[in-house]
Amino acid sequence: MEPKMLEPTAQDNLLVSITRRDWLLQEKQQLQKEIEALQARMSVLDAKDQQLRREIEEQEWVLPWQGCDLVGGLSLGELQEVSKTLQDTLALAEQIPIRAEPPETIRRYW
Repeated sequence: MEPKMLEPTAQDNLLVSITRRDWLLQEKQQLQKEIEALQARMSVLDAKDQQLRREIEEQEWVLPWQGCDLVGGLSLGELQEVSKTLQDTLALAEQIPIRAEPPETIRRYW
């Protein structure tokens, strides 16, 4: 008589399925923790990137003025205020209508 191979029982199959399910759940939880850690790291890096961009923009704005005596004694905040005032002045100047014709008092002598 040949020894028969023992076939897995339904209970054995169930235990294997439960063990596999538990292992998969643990893997999923571990991956979620790693994703959360990476997202937190990404947030920190994004904030640092934004800070560096602002600092670079400030430096790019300040560098052309560094050798100028006119603004040499002004702080960065004062330079930014001057820049804002100039921008506002230019914006207002664009709103002023410019007449291409001489005024009425001069035209009547033509």
